[in-house]
Amino acid sequence: MQFNLLLFVPFGFLFSSLAAKKLLRRFFAVISASAFLEIAQYILAVGRSDITDILLNALGGVIGIAAYYMLTKLFGKHSRKAALIACASIAVFEIYVSVSFILSGAVQLGFMMLKM
Repeated sequence: MQFNLLLFVPFGFLFSSLAAKKLLRRFFAVISASAFLEIAQYILAVGRSDITDILLNALGGVIGIAAYYMLTKLFGKHSRKAALIACASIAVFEIYVSVSFILSGAVQLGFMMLKM
């Protein structure tokens, strides 16, 4: 469940740096994207879909929006460069977390196979 929260933080951050200027539009876009992904997951029968997933996705996006807002206030006119560096850092972290999550599942599967 916390994985959902972590995945949407970069989305909120990136969307804030690229798109809408109004805060309400940013929130609506994050919540809409979250709902769309969970509905698609339910329709395609891939994994589990739950209202808590939508809420955690939206919370992650809001955290990303807040992080971007704080970054722009902190760096002022250099906020575009700082946002680019932050987006790249977040992307590398997300890739690391995703790969380690996949590999830990593969290792556990290997141990299960050895026990058989």
